[in-house]
Amino acid sequence: RDLAVQLRVKLGDWFRVVQLLKSGGAGGNDALYQKAWNAIGDYYADRLKWGSAVSYYQQSQNIEKLVDCYYLLEDYDKLSGLIEQVPDNSLLLENIASKCASVGMCVEASAALVKSNMIKEV
Repeated sequence: RDLAVQLRVKLGDWFRVVQLLKSGGAGGNDALYQKAWNAIGDYYADRLKWGSAVSYYQQSQNIEKLVDCYYLLEDYDKLSGLIEQVPDNSLLLENIASKCASVGMCVEASAALVKSNMIKEV
């Protein structure tokens, strides 16, 4: 099964990779699962199926892609909820802040900027 998984990885058949890993005996590890979930999320994002992409990005814990998906789905509550998951001083917080500000969510945008230490003195 390890050879089958390696072949599917080389072919980019991530759906089958996950299926082989789930069937057991393939010696799958978390890094390979994460890579597969992320690739499947990219597959759906490329086809503009943001809702499907979200579930796979959640499994791969790809917060950067989740920010874009929630923004495009106009799910601003979940977008602002990601602020707590992003580490302090991350550049991703600036991205979240600009997306929140663009839709009038000034309180959330401010919270993201404060967490990122991007406070400018006036």
